[in-house]
Amino acid sequence: MTSDKRPAVLVTGASSGIGKAIALTLLQSGFRVFGTVRRAEDGRYLPPAGGTPLLLDVTQAASISRAVKTLDRFLGKAGLFALINNAGISICAPWELVASEDFRAQLEVNLVGVAAVTRALLPRLRQSRGRIIMISSTSGRLAVPLTGPYSCSKFALEALTDSLRRELLRDGIQVTSVQPGPTDTPIFAKSHNWAKNKYPRAFRGPAFGLFSTLAPTLGQQGQTPEDVARAVKRILLARRPPLRTVVARNRWFFYFLPWVPTRWLDRILSKVIYGSKP
Repeated sequence: MTSDKRPAVLVTGASSGIGKAIALTLLQSGFRVFGTVRRAEDGRYLPPAGGTPLLLDVTQAASISRAVKTLDRFLGKAGLFALINNAGISICAPWELVASEDFRAQLEVNLVGVAAVTRALLPRLRQSRGRIIMISSTSGRLAVPLTGPYSCSKFALEALTDSLRRELLRDGIQVTSVQPGPTDTPIFAKSHNWAKNKYPRAFRGPAFGLFSTLAPTLGQQGQTPEDVARAVKRILLARRPPLRTVVARNRWFFYFLPWVPTRWLDRILSKVIYGSKP
């Protein structure tokens, strides 16, 4: 089972959206792809010639251990060429309504689970002097009203990325943050439906009225999952990959953000979300 000489890549959260697009794009580009899913049927799109689904819940230590043991049956001395940490969820609601258990769930998937999976696979990445790509978000650069829990997880993921990259310099492992803007995936509709069922009171306010209108179609105004997948492919093929890259139609806005005075930004976002200045 270790005779396949193609570089091995593991993609978490590969059942749909960006993760699925990354898995298929890398398969077509000559990589050996392991895509993690939480249900076996979600990995059936992966062709046996080059693709292997792995059952994995990033929040469960036992599940991570089982997945790594399965992966080891396929990996040879070359180790794991790349880990793409893509699995994530989005919890959106006003902070005054967000229950502690929901906030913990957000961090468990988007941050703690990422750290756990990465920690488990570091020995295999050291074998290949490989690469780690964190699928972060422009929400890790800009926190807007109603997406606080999600933004917290992505801001923290940026800190994890930077500190991990600096720790692994001596090992020759390169760590990159990919920050997609709004992308046409199911995450927006899922987040909207979850919030509507969990916090119906919020939808009676003007801010969530706007969220209710925009959320189901927000991704359609951005790029496709394949755009993000192509960016990941370029990073894996680059001799010297970027430390972080924004993938968005309006990406230059996010690079310009550090120079915008915070009070200006506060007023702009308040005007957009609430329709008036604070």
